[in-house]
Amino acid sequence: TIHARTRNQMFSGKSNWVIIEKIKNLVSVPVIGNGDIEKPEDAEKMKEQTGCDSVMIGRGAMGRPWIFKQIKQYLATGEYTELVPRQRVKMLQLHFNRMKDHYGADKALRLIRKFLTGYTKGLKGSRKLRRELNLCESEVEFNKMIANFLQKL
Repeated sequence: TIHARTRNQMFSGKSNWVIIEKIKNLVSVPVIGNGDIEKPEDAEKMKEQTGCDSVMIGRGAMGRPWIFKQIKQYLATGEYTELVPRQRVKMLQLHFNRMKDHYGADKALRLIRKFLTGYTKGLKGSRKLRRELNLCESEVEFNKMIANFLQKL
C-alpha cells in the first residue's frame, strides 16, 4: 500500500500519484494506491493514472462509509447510487448506536463528532445540526436532535 503524501505534508496538499505509478512499474506484487480518494470517480482515475491494482480509502470514508459500495458499483458499471439525505442521517444514527453499544453513550457522544461533517455535509440545515450535536450532552438529546432533523427533511 502506497500513501502518496509525504510526512511533511501530513494532511495538506495533494497526493503525488506519480509515486504510486513509479512503484507499480518497479515491483511485481499488487500495489494498492492511497490518497485523495473522495468519490468513486477518484478511485477510477487513480487506477487509470497509476496502474495500481486497488485503492485504499482513509479520510474519504470518514462519515461516508457508503463510499466503498459506490466505488465497487462505479468500477463495475460506470454508475453508482447516491444516498438520499434521510439515508445518510439514518446511517449516522446507526453509527452512533453502534459506538454507544461498544463504548457507552458518553464516549460515543464525543467520538461521533469527528464523523458528523461526512454524514451531513451539503444537507439543508446541517450546519446548525452539527453545532447542536457537538454540544449535545446525552443520548436522549442526541436522538431528539436527529429525530427533529429527520422530520424537517
